[in-house]
Amino acid sequence: MSEASTARRHVAIFANPEKAQALPVLAVVEELVQRGYRVTYVTSAEVASRFALSGVNGEDWDVVGCLDDAEEPVAVVLGYFEDDVPDVVVHDATACTVARVCAQGWGLFTDTNRDGRLFDDEFDQFVSKFGFVVVPEQLCEPSASHLARY
Repeated sequence: MSEASTARRHVAIFANPEKAQALPVLAVVEELVQRGYRVTYVTSAEVASRFALSGVNGEDWDVVGCLDDAEEPVAVVLGYFEDDVPDVVVHDATACTVARVCAQGWGLFTDTNRDGRLFDDEFDQFVSKFGFVVVPEQLCEPSASHLARY
């Protein structure tokens, strides 16, 4: 995938791993950053605080902790991303519902993403190796505001 096609595209990764599972997600985040994506990792408050305390997140990625302790994680996530909606949403089995509801609220879809602007088969294969799923296209139709960004 060319650097121009991924430059500054924003990927939101939804995963609520147990303590020992957080480091593999960090490897995915770091690889996506190296490929030119900007990443926001939506996870549990505990995992987010461990990353914040260790200083591992950088200017190309951020971590948000709300999946385990917020009464309304969807509302928290939608509020956090209000001014910076991601271009692509991927999730694992631990955060499927929250990720899909948020993606639908943002009007995201994957069918047109496959033209190389946001991700391609290489992206899909890479995240799939780690148990992540790209939000399916049948969730919703493209919104005018989403199309206007391109």
